[in-house]
Amino acid sequence: MAPRSRLPFYGMLTAAGVSMLGTEMTVIGVPWYVLVTTGSPARAGLVGFFTVLAEVASGILSGAIVDRLGRRTSSIVADLGSATAIAVVPVLAATAGLQFWQLVVLISIRSLFDAPGSAARTSLVVDAATRAGIELPRANSAAQAVTRGAGLVGAPVAGILIAVIGPANILWFDAASFALSAAIFIAAVPGSMGRSGTTRSEGYLADLRGGFRAMAADPLVRSIVLLVVLTNFLEAPMFSVITPVYARSGHGGATGLGILVGALSLGGVLGALLYGQFARWVPRGPAYIAFFTAWGVSILALAMVPGLAIPTAIMLFGGFAAGPLNVIITTALQERIAPEMHARVFATARASAYVAIPLGVLAGGFAVQSWGVTRVLIFIGTAYTLTALSMGFNRHIRGMRAPAAIVTTPAG
Repeated sequence: MAPRSRLPFYGMLTAAGVSMLGTEMTVIGVPWYVLVTTGSPARAGLVGFFTVLAEVASGILSGAIVDRLGRRTSSIVADLGSATAIAVVPVLAATAGLQFWQLVVLISIRSLFDAPGSAARTSLVVDAATRAGIELPRANSAAQAVTRGAGLVGAPVAGILIAVIGPANILWFDAASFALSAAIFIAAVPGSMGRSGTTRSEGYLADLRGGFRAMAADPLVRSIVLLVVLTNFLEAPMFSVITPVYARSGHGGATGLGILVGALSLGGVLGALLYGQFARWVPRGPAYIAFFTAWGVSILALAMVPGLAIPTAIMLFGGFAAGPLNVIITTALQERIAPEMHARVFATARASAYVAIPLGVLAGGFAVQSWGVTRVLIFIGTAYTLTALSMGFNRHIRGMRAPAAIVTTPAG
């Protein structure tokens, strides 16, 4: 047996952190660039819509490609493809001029690589954690903490860089982050990791159908995906619409917005890390329901308090509660889905969850316009909390636990 090596695992974490840091800068930089150059919030929303649409389409179609190409190779290709697409934006802006339709196309192309890259890296965690001798929940907690930590750092850094070098030039940092991520992967993750699946392919369409069937066949996985679709719809407008309006309406303004988002991210990092340390002793099903409920109650509580200090504490607590959720979801899917199907199922599940986001943002914007932010927070918080509590009636979620062994079933 080969000696345990933690280099691939920590290399993957480093690469993910670097690329996410650049991505967070793009999340801030691209809408700001559109607003500065066009003065149109509608066009900024249009870019966001096509970005999510591209990611959903990619998630549906790319999982089988990742399994054929191999997870390590797919991650590297995704990073390099993203780097190339995003780098063209500042090049055109500085030379021939960047048309709005060109920006939409380039950002959408860059988004096409997100789903396969994410599916490949999530699938590789199992192998990397096994080689490193790290328990799977703890490994996923570390990965989630890195992702949330990148958001905590990336947003304020992006704000500073936009003021110094402009919103278009900030995209160079995103392009560089993806290139560096690919280089780290090449250096730290051996070629023996993440090769193509062990089962014989019966054709691309058959592989796609196999991914959908594997996701739908397991009652726990099916329940989780359906619930995430619903809760994504409910919370989608929280960050793009509700939190900015909330901050402007007596909760600290622009400074308050930064503080609230920072508190949420910090809570997410702490919650993910702490859960990873104690996951083996925490009953997974009840914890999942409790964390979901606590996040819903936090949304509801925001509507009830004035000022900035108490809402900041609420966001910190809400982030802490939400931090372990993706850890539990990812771990459950990794354990229950056959390893050779991981990329297909992760990409399909991600696409399914993302379908609800643009619809939720659209509905949330109209709701805030018509009802006001306080009433919308009450509605979302109540609906989210009731949805979370209803999970107690689902025996598959209530009894969620690690299986005795990872199930392996034929693909296709």
